[in-house]
Amino acid sequence: VGSGSKVVSVDCGIHAREWISPAYCQWFMNEIRDGQFKEYLSDLTFIIMPVINPDGYVNTWNGDRMWRKNRATGYGSCIGVDLNRNYDANHSGPGASDRPCSDTYHGPSAFSEPESKAQQEYMQPYINDGSLKAFLTFHSYSQLIIFPYSYDYTSQAPNKAELNSVGQDQ
Repeated sequence: VGSGSKVVSVDCGIHAREWISPAYCQWFMNEIRDGQFKEYLSDLTFIIMPVINPDGYVNTWNGDRMWRKNRATGYGSCIGVDLNRNYDANHSGPGASDRPCSDTYHGPSAFSEPESKAQQEYMQPYINDGSLKAFLTFHSYSQLIIFPYSYDYTSQAPNKAELNSVGQDQ
């Protein structure tokens, strides 16, 4: 949505049980088109992916309300991969599990899952040409703004002060 040369990616619903996240993306799409954010459409192009994990999301309505992962099979007697940990950003690092039955199982390799692979392939041209300026992924657990390098407790973004300032701006 938009005609600007700077691209902002917005995704929601990567963790199936976080129902308000896809609802937020729907609200955001409305605000981009008709509401408070439409003024940015000439400067920015928004790529909005409202549900990254559709099979897991459906499972929370028809099966296990607290299901988090996708519904991939092939991991022994266990189902699913935590898509949030299936990217090539510190894959299998702190917070991820090697155990397929764990809620935080990272999968056998980065981008092993069709959902993360599809998103990566779709976004790659914007990464390659430098037009991707922001990548926002919305969760609905806790009341935190988490930015790059939050996969452990010691690493810090080089522009931590700027990110804190933006996160705290009202």
